[in-house]
Amino acid sequence: MLPVNPPQALLLSSDHGAIRACQTALHELGYAVAVIHEGRAALAALQQTAPDLIVLDIQLPGLSGLEILTALREMSGASVRVIVLTADVICMHLTGVQVDAELLKPIQPADLLDVLHALPEFPQTDS
Repeated sequence: MLPVNPPQALLLSSDHGAIRACQTALHELGYAVAVIHEGRAALAALQQTAPDLIVLDIQLPGLSGLEILTALREMSGASVRVIVLTADVICMHLTGVQVDAELLKPIQPADLLDVLHALPEFPQTDS
């Protein structure tokens, strides 16, 4: 039997509390998680890889999460799931850029788990 590759998550945040919470939740679901702390590096990584899930903090140094999200949707349309982390939920409603879900910071691992399990057709992984 061939080894199964775990689903890949890209966590784009410089908020250490959000990173810890998201890593905990994603590892519980069996994801391999890569973390990038800066916007320009995040955009460069997204041009090189196609993760199964992106957790994107709107407040990133370098390029904002909104700039990254806009560029991502231009590159791949709606093919990748994006969960947005923000301290200002009103900001997301004004952008018009499609996301799969929004989480208001600060977050706990259970918050991300709840959102992921509520997504339609979210692939359930064995942990």
